[in-house]
Amino acid sequence: MNIIFNFLIFFRFHNVLFGVLLVLTGGFLGLGKIQITDSLVIAMVSILVSCMGCVALNNYWDKEVDKIVHPLRAQALDSLTPRFAYLSGFFLFICAFITGIFVSTIFILFLIIGFMLFLFYEQRTKNRGLSGNITVAIALPLILISGGVAVNNPFPSSIIFFISVPPVLGGEILRDIRDVKGDEMKRLTLPMSIGIPAAKTLGIGLVVTYLFLSLIPYVMNLVNLWYLPGVVIADILIIAVTAFAVKKNCSVRIVTEVTKVAFIIGLFSLIIGIY
Repeated sequence: MNIIFNFLIFFRFHNVLFGVLLVLTGGFLGLGKIQITDSLVIAMVSILVSCMGCVALNNYWDKEVDKIVHPLRAQALDSLTPRFAYLSGFFLFICAFITGIFVSTIFILFLIIGFMLFLFYEQRTKNRGLSGNITVAIALPLILISGGVAVNNPFPSSIIFFISVPPVLGGEILRDIRDVKGDEMKRLTLPMSIGIPAAKTLGIGLVVTYLFLSLIPYVMNLVNLWYLPGVVIADILIIAVTAFAVKKNCSVRIVTEVTKVAFIIGLFSLIIGIY
């Protein structure tokens, strides 16, 4: 049981499955309907394995920081060994590329771009404040487009990509505030550069852009009327947690978690709006 628990914590399957949901959503947007194609299934498997590789290598490179901000991850890493994390990370990426061959050449290109952005973040921009946040804000929504590529129509998911970057960037800044104690060991994040109050204001401001950007899919006829109820719920969550954060100075962790839930609701709203 402990081994299974350590695997679940180590690979952060809740985050990995979010990546799979992004691919699925991008594929549905490209098809304009809810339909599972062979290429979309293979793309989902490829992204699943790729995300697991990212997580494994991130656990390896952040092992000291995680002892402070994410102790369960650190315990899981110690149980499975850092060597396992390093080797499994690159092995999983190789498996992702091999799987991606069966989707398309362009899909492989997106995998390579994603992998290069990940390495660029881990080895370069992670320790350089806002540039690290921007790298992640680009890399994460890029998974959406890969779903569209898998079904040979990336245009709809490209629109969602551009409207997703600002709120995702805001979420990344807020996560840096959450992890500031551990990051002080080896990173220079935006909250350290400009101060936590200013970073919090900027992060919340970018997240709030979702209230306006979330209407674009409906305005551009990418989704139908059934998209709106779900996205209204997501908007209400963001308004509520933002107001609470500003007035009551609530925990940044609460803001980040509620924001994540709102984004997930937004994704499901897209799927419902396509149906």
